[in-house]
Amino acid sequence: MKIRAGAPVQPCHISSALLDAASLSPALKRVARKIAGGGTGVGLVAPVVAGLASELLSAAAGGFPPACGGPSTRYLVVIDVPEPALMRLPTVLELRRPDYRLHVTRDAGAVRRLLVSSLREDPRLGVVDAYLLGDSLVVLTGDFEIRSFPVDRVPELAALRADERGAFEIDADGAYLHWPAGDLHLGVSQLLQATDPVFATNIDIERNSNDFSGRALRGIREERGVRQIDVPGLSERQVRRIEEGLSRLRPASAQSFAAALGMTVGDLLAEVGRRTVELRGRA
Repeated sequence: MKIRAGAPVQPCHISSALLDAASLSPALKRVARKIAGGGTGVGLVAPVVAGLASELLSAAAGGFPPACGGPSTRYLVVIDVPEPALMRLPTVLELRRPDYRLHVTRDAGAVRRLLVSSLREDPRLGVVDAYLLGDSLVVLTGDFEIRSFPVDRVPELAALRADERGAFEIDADGAYLHWPAGDLHLGVSQLLQATDPVFATNIDIERNSNDFSGRALRGIREERGVRQIDVPGLSERQVRRIEEGLSRLRPASAQSFAAALGMTVGDLLAEVGRRTVELRGRA
């Protein structure tokens, strides 16, 4: 079946067969239908069609209406056919740049990660799929762009043995990659900071604006004699990241800090705000 250009392309179309094969929760299936119908204000940078390889290669396939094809459409294909059959996909989909517009994987979990990424404030920071190719880590990010990260530019990854670098797992929601060797966790943001100077500069600017509130929070905690490990519901690492401005203080973590400090959330946020103004003034 050829997917022909014609009517306008929807932000994201996932076939019913693939939704079932991916074992998505009812909530994520509703998200998929909303995105396909243009019912959300968020989505992917480029229109994406996702389906099973057998659907796309079968002349009898009916899961993809003609409106789902076009010169800018990209395709996420979950393999359920022998590899030689995949050679036909670029022809069937009429792709002139298959290396840019087509991604194939045997991991049906990529569908869930695609949906979750489309709901992120910055879809680019989600991981849809990843693999190691030579000396580079190749990641399909949530905006459906292929990004290649040289291993030697990422110190934590370069520290692993060559046979350990390909042994990673992808978080179910695409938040990070996990290497059991060394218990290493890397998100797209960390990979970009290590390899993209422009992205790293932008992160530094944001971090500086958050540093004041984190420093204010740390000052309150230290004055009250509370250790980082004493904040309920948060690990010492999470507390440290919030206080260093590397993570945002969210409602749940604010409640944890307030409980540890013997304050109401309202009083804590008011005090953090007051001290943040003072710190900015001194800076």
